[in-house]
Amino acid sequence: MQNELELLARLDELNLIMRGQNMTSIRLVANPDTFSIENAKRAFMSASLYGINVDLAIINKILPTGSSDIYYAEWADFQRVKIEEAKSNFYPLPVKEVKLHGTELRGIEMLRENGKSMFGNQDPADVLFRGNVFNFAREDSLLRMTVKVPFSEKDDFDVERHGDQLAIKVKNRVGYLVNTVPLPVATAGMKLSRAKLEGDELTILFERST
Repeated sequence: MQNELELLARLDELNLIMRGQNMTSIRLVANPDTFSIENAKRAFMSASLYGINVDLAIINKILPTGSSDIYYAEWADFQRVKIEEAKSNFYPLPVKEVKLHGTELRGIEMLRENGKSMFGNQDPADVLFRGNVFNFAREDSLLRMTVKVPFSEKDDFDVERHGDQLAIKVKNRVGYLVNTVPLPVATAGMKLSRAKLEGDELTILFERST
């Protein structure tokens, strides 16, 4: 019995460490392609549901632009589109970019140079963002979801549900961006009821389907 109580106490301490935004944060790493970014978005949502802070997203293996080879030039252009989408999808997290190196990163010197290109004079150990990007709360038969969205006017947004994903279309300074948000299992069997934008926070209400 004593051992079980000690285990529970240690788990409580671990929970406090994992949810303490001054002690723990997760950093997402994705390649500039749809599959990788979608997986990172799901990890982002899962961490938010458990109250674990995410402070940075890193887009890795980016091809240089301006290649004379049309194949690589088109891939580089495609990657730039995905990077801009990622910046919208991971808002308000800072997003850092890492180039595709000619070889594997091996050895202290290569790792040091890679770290310098990402962080410059910044301390990599600093927590770069604190906050809850996604929030969920139950209100009787409703589920309220609050999500941060970038650069939108009050009347220039649209929200649609497609299965287990939410498509949020917002207007920014250069046009429209679509942020696709993976929905938690708790919204299964619920329909999108209404949405309201206040500042950079979009509140969405889900209700049970009758």
